[in-house]
Amino acid sequence: MFRSFRLRERLNLEFRSEWFSVTNTPQYGNPDTTLGNANFGKIRGTRGTDASGTTGGNRGGAFGIRIMF
Repeated sequence: MFRSFRLRERLNLEFRSEWFSVTNTPQYGNPDTTLGNANFGKIRGTRGTDASGTTGGNRGGAFGIRIMF
C-alpha cells in the first residue's frame, strides 16, 4: 500500500507499507524420502525464510518514505 502527498508544486512525498506472510500461514517442508527410515514420508518442519521474508517464516513488514522532486 502507498499514499502520496503533494507538498509543493514539484515536491511530492510518498509513504509506503509492505507486508509479508500477513496470515502467518506455515509453509511446510518436503517429506523425508529416505526409504527404510523411521521418519519416511513425515514432514518434520517448515521452510526457512529467504532474504526478502517471503518464503515461509513469521509475519513481517516494512515502511518507507520516498521524496520525489
